[in-house]
Amino acid sequence: MRIAVIDLGTNTFNLTVSDVAGNKVMQLIEQKEPVKIGEGSLKNNRLQETPKKRGFCTLSLYKSIIEKYEPNKVFGFATSAIRSTDNGREYIDHINKKLSLNIEIIDGNKEAYFIYQGVKNCINWKKNALILDIGGGSNEVIIGNNKEAYFLHSYNLGVARLKQNFVLDDPLTESQKQILFNHFDDTTQNLQTAIANHQPVTLIGSSGTFDTLHKILEAQAETLNTNDFKILIDRILSLNLAQKRQLKGIPEFRAEFIHLGVLFIHFLLTKFSPQEIIYSEYSLKEGVIFDQIKTMYNE
Repeated sequence: MRIAVIDLGTNTFNLTVSDVAGNKVMQLIEQKEPVKIGEGSLKNNRLQETPKKRGFCTLSLYKSIIEKYEPNKVFGFATSAIRSTDNGREYIDHINKKLSLNIEIIDGNKEAYFIYQGVKNCINWKKNALILDIGGGSNEVIIGNNKEAYFLHSYNLGVARLKQNFVLDDPLTESQKQILFNHFDDTTQNLQTAIANHQPVTLIGSSGTFDTLHKILEAQAETLNTNDFKILIDRILSLNLAQKRQLKGIPEFRAEFIHLGVLFIHFLLTKFSPQEIIYSEYSLKEGVIFDQIKTMYNE
């Protein structure tokens, strides 16, 4: 079976087309476009015309790619920026009608569930872990092992949302870091309770920010050197935008946001001390595929 997945994220629209045989997945193509659909919308809760047009053009391109590969099933999911805006539903209805797609707006818990499914089919771990996916509009956090998730939650703390909702310098001043830390602390009280209850010993990161950190570290394995990781976090927080753009491995469109994702990681590391830090290549898109496999085989 051939499956296409479109992920309409706050900063990037992603497409994957994969062949699925049994429980094996062979990716045929992956494409990412920095649409920035949440640009200018996360403060006033309305998608703006220019990013809407960029999104439509990107999805038109993806539709042509999908037609070329002729998948058996196509799944499309819109996440934080679109689900949190007043005209998000109208935008998706327009896309579905004009492009004959069937994109679904999913809530944060379902997004976290798909991320968990993707990660657990990529990483083998046994003790409780905290899984973190940092997005543009929201951050998804899961606590569990590779058999069961005990805690799944989505927080409106994504990097683009923070950038729009706070007046921030780059690099952040110490007072701005403290303001954001206080905001994180107030917003994640239930997460902190879950950390105390389930005692995760591993941090697993997937998608955008962790993709970039993995590339900057030039890591050859999933498990990252914890000391090198913490040094890199401190370094990124000390750099201005021009300096971040010079880092090897950082995409242009991520340079303006990465310090905000890194600060949230830094915050979490004050709440628990992982024995190891692991990067997961799989996330939401792959989780959708594995969830479909699970449904097909009634596992």
